Amino acid sequence: MSMIVALADTSDDALVITVAALVEGRPARLDRAGSVALTTRDRQVVAIARAHLEGDDELVDAFARDHLADYPDSLIVAWIASDGVARARRRGLP
Repeated sequence: MSMIVALADTSDDALVITVAALVEGRPARLDRAGSVALTTRDRQVVAIARAHLEGDDELVDAFARDHLADYPDSLIVAWIASDGVARARRRGLP
């Protein structure tokens, strides 16, 4: 995960920036992720991550269900929805 965090400052990949924001717990990173997100899929991932970092579990659940219905291979959203982000932070990762 530390590689993702290191890449986030220079990457133009919305998903790299979003994952870094999640593992660091830094919602401010999501502003840049949103600005470089080119696809609906990426914009949805950023919105789900933002809701997660803001603690809006109901919104995360609703957004994640819709997103995963359209993109069942979205491991990042499945990770967020399963609360894997919070567990990783508690274990001291990245």
